[in-house]
Amino acid sequence: MRPVPLLLCLSLCAVSEAGLSASPLGTSPAWTVEGDAMQQTFGDSVAAGDINGDGYADVFVNSGTNIGPNGRVFVYLGGMSGLNTAPSQVLTSPNAGFGRIIAYLGDWNGDGFGDVAISSNFNAIQMVEIRLGSPAGLSGSADWATTQDCCAFGQALAAAGDVNRDGFADLLVGNYNYDSRKLTGAGRAYLFFGGPSASTTPAWTHDGDFANGSYAAILNGAGDVNHDGFADIVVSEPGFYDLHGNQGGKVFVYMGSASGPAAKPVWTKTGPINSQFGSSVGSSGDVNGDGFADLAVGDNQANVGIKRGMAGTGHKRGKVYVYNGSTAGPSSNPSWTVTGSDDGDFLGDGLASGDINHDGYGDLIISAPQPGGINPSSGLLYLYLGSRSGFLNTAAWSVNGGQIGAGGAGFALAIGDVDTNQRGDLVVGAPAWDGAAGQDSGRAVLYLGQ
Repeated sequence: MRPVPLLLCLSLCAVSEAGLSASPLGTSPAWTVEGDAMQQTFGDSVAAGDINGDGYADVFVNSGTNIGPNGRVFVYLGGMSGLNTAPSQVLTSPNAGFGRIIAYLGDWNGDGFGDVAISSNFNAIQMVEIRLGSPAGLSGSADWATTQDCCAFGQALAAAGDVNRDGFADLLVGNYNYDSRKLTGAGRAYLFFGGPSASTTPAWTHDGDFANGSYAAILNGAGDVNHDGFADIVVSEPGFYDLHGNQGGKVFVYMGSASGPAAKPVWTKTGPINSQFGSSVGSSGDVNGDGFADLAVGDNQANVGIKRGMAGTGHKRGKVYVYNGSTAGPSSNPSWTVTGSDDGDFLGDGLASGDINHDGYGDLIISAPQPGGINPSSGLLYLYLGSRSGFLNTAAWSVNGGQIGAGGAGFALAIGDVDTNQRGDLVVGAPAWDGAAGQDSGRAVLYLGQ
């Protein structure tokens, strides 16, 4: 598979490999907002979901988390005509680094409105809070908050789904820098149960098994991989090295139950040497419609030997793997893979899933942040559609960042239906975008499903 070549343009460019008329996503952004100051890195984290109960997905974008107390979260409400460019709310906090990561949880407290988790992480501040949804939007201050262990608590944040099947959404938090009793920098994952009186004490924790392995630097909900009614979770250990000192990365899947995630993983997979298996992880949805959620794992530093005998060819192209779900958990071997087309693509740096074309099969967005060509490091995004036989081999849609260096910091991705046409819409954050406000002011754009 060879993706669409880069195009030189002043704004984001999009091409459908199946033809423009058949594109499942719009070929140009329907909505664009830029950061308002140099180094604001607007769009470093984005999320989407319905917080006010009107049936339209809303969009949340962070800004300024790298410059101390000026972090903000912008809320844009969905509607029949899409998103407004003016935010309905701008959330702030006295915590430095507020808005570091945003995660739409679903209904955390059972009041019928979607809720949002937001982390603060800057110098000595490490906190995760939840702002509750309502007909008026999100709360102006934290409704629930917790601080756990130093020094990277909240650097990873994700919706876990309903892990214990009590009807409330649960929260997954990572601290890649946690020092366990035996291992420095092993990392720790935390699971907090939702509910109207949710505890700030984690219901489950798990520590990494390798010193400086950065366990829980990347984590996510995995969907219901074994179709037992409990949501499952996936945790990455990107700094894992094998016995010979070769970095490969490692990924773990834990099954949900009435008491929470299992103490031991049901599935563990280590990447090839000199790679970073688990650079992105998450559910790919039910790709083939068999009732089991499937698992997607990115390896953005995978070396792919395409041309034998040529030194350097295939270097850091990146690769994404999909493992089918089953009653026993994810399959041992991938059912589908895709690799970057050029050296240094870093394909698999980011993933997002949803049913873009409303055919009942899970679809997958994959990012490659640093391709070369005539527009170096502009970044590329690809959409692969699910089907009865799994993912199709050719990307149904592709987009590039349209500006040199725009993909250098990676893309933030989220999927939601902002206009209720029953098609998934794609939100893309580009924090390295140089906008009217200056270098790295950042921006966020929306592509509508059609």
